[in-house]
Amino acid sequence: MRRIAVMGENTNLIYIIKKELLQLNIKYELVDLKDTEIVADYVIINEETNYNLKNIKGLYYLVNMDSKFKNNLNISGNVITYGFGSKNTVTLSSAERDERYLVYCLQRYMKNMCENTVEPCELPIKRSFNNNNELYGYMIVVTIALLENVDIRSLNFIFNNEEIFK
Repeated sequence: MRRIAVMGENTNLIYIIKKELLQLNIKYELVDLKDTEIVADYVIINEETNYNLKNIKGLYYLVNMDSKFKNNLNISGNVITYGFGSKNTVTLSSAERDERYLVYCLQRYMKNMCENTVEPCELPIKRSFNNNNELYGYMIVVTIALLENVDIRSLNFIFNNEEIFK
């Protein structure tokens, strides 16, 4: 079971993460951030927080680069940036609210939990969304799924209910 720490109080983002990880059958537990020392597989830093990052040990840090951080984050581990900027590791190459459609884009190679290389890719996703936090949630969940070695064909089927890749 993977341990996930979410920095920030955004309930909408946490709801999307929980819902989609359940659908992907990825077993996890959310870490209580009130502990004095926290160990997690995934540390999600979506917004500025008051938590002392020195007390948090993570394997992968997913950092929202659209947030304005007042201080340097000073993280040691595998950092994966996400957001709408073109230089992030993970971004969206398209998002159409009326069409209920977005395209997840991994722009760099990364090593997953099994030490396999995940190649840059784009993945169409049929989901409705109302705001940016829901889009951030989808970026986070697909990234975790790829890091968990979920096959991209399975991801495509789950997110689109159809087989595009053969």
